[in-house]
This record gives sequence, C-alpha cells and structure tokens, in this order.
Amino acid sequence: MDTLLKTSSTSEEGDAVQWRSLGSSIWEEPSLVNHAATSLCIQVHEQLNICIQQAPRLAARCDDTATNHDTASLTTTERESATGATVWDAAVALARYIHAHRQLVTNCRVVELGAGCGLVGIAAAHCGASHVVLTDREELQPLLRTNACGDLPTAVDVHVFDWSDEKDLAPRADVVLASEVAYDEEVVPQLVNAASRCLQGRGVLLASFDGAVGRHSANRALLTTLADRGWNVRVEPGGAWLHRDTISVVLATPPPQST
Repeated sequence: MDTLLKTSSTSEEGDAVQWRSLGSSIWEEPSLVNHAATSLCIQVHEQLNICIQQAPRLAARCDDTATNHDTASLTTTERESATGATVWDAAVALARYIHAHRQLVTNCRVVELGAGCGLVGIAAAHCGASHVVLTDREELQPLLRTNACGDLPTAVDVHVFDWSDEKDLAPRADVVLASEVAYDEEVVPQLVNAASRCLQGRGVLLASFDGAVGRHSANRALLTTLADRGWNVRVEPGGAWLHRDTISVVLATPPPQST
C-alpha cells in the first residue's frame, strides 16, 4: 500500500495543503505524517479510510522546544500531551497491522493506552472488536472524544487513565494497544504495569514504535522489561505496513497470574 493519505490534509489555517514530510530535531528521519494538519484521512486499507483530527498547536510546544534543544523545560504532562496530539507513523503501521490480522481483536475488549488521537483503537473498532476504550491524560480527552464520535461499527468509550497511579482503576481488556508511548525509559515500568493490570494474566499486548524517532533506549527498555517480567515477546518488522523499515510491531502475552 503506497498511499498513506486517501485525501489531502487540512492545515491549521483551514487550507488544503499538498502532501509533505515534516521534520524536526526530535526525529532522526522526517515523519511521514503531516503533523501540521488539523485533519487527516488515513488509508488503513483500500476499503477503510479513517478520518482523524489532530491538535498541531498543542504539539507545537514540544516541537519548538526540541528544536531549541530545551526539552528539559517541558513538564512530563506537557511532553505526554504534546506527543499525543498528532498521529505518529508507528500508529499508522499498527492500525494497518491490526487490519491484516483482524483475528487478534475480533470479538475482543480492546483498550488503547496513551491513545493520543485514537487512530489505533478506532481501527480495532472497525476490525471486529466488541468494545474499545481509548485512554490518555485529561488534556487529550477533547481530541479523543472528537475522533471517537464518528460513525463506528462498535462502541468506543474515552477514559482518563493515569498509569502512574496504581489505585487508578484499569479498564479490563483482552487486547491492549500501545503505539509510540515509551517516550522515556522511566515510564516503561509504568506502561508494563498498566498493560498487566488491564490484561490480568491473559490476552495480548500489541505495541509499535519507530526507531526513526530516536527513542532507542526507551524502546529497548520496553522489550527488556517485558521479557524480564516473563512476557512472551515477539517483534515483527513494521515496514510491510508503511514501507518504512525503522518501525517495529510488538506482540507480547503476559505470564499467567498466580492464583
């Protein structure tokens, strides 16, 4: 599949813009997704196009700060909210992967962690999931609600879920989705804990990340932490789904919970 967008995207000013790749110092290679657009129509499959709203102004602070080499000035909340305000290449690859492996989500309860714009969870809704919950921080709830209110074939709910709070009730899931959420090594244990709490010893974690983003240590930490905690981990190249060999798709099943 050579076409990422079925239609042109729309810029912050509301004008149709030609397709282009945008780069910044936070990427080792330019992103294939137009992060300056407020709306995208993403071709997941020849017969499935998903329209997604972005919040480029929310993302701009992270991008501008990175360009000025001043990422330390961002709070954790600002960094998480900014990166979640746009669609990442790895999310497109995972959405396409799910469509090609629909059996992984068919008739399943699906939870997306760090959903951002919600593309991957919405793709699961189109691929036979029985129920989908999109979760992220409070700042991203309006964006998620906007994207989840379209004509969807199954129920899609939007919840606030704070991984760092062990008392925060984790939504039960058969499948947990997580795309480009391991932005820092420090959050990896929290991510794995959150996935474990959602799955409760059964089901599967489907994750994706793009090596071109430059978060190599965090991506390695995710794979290492899963393996160290007894998860069965398989990594597949994601290039087949986006023609980009820096993307990886992770399938991980948790160890059974002790009774």
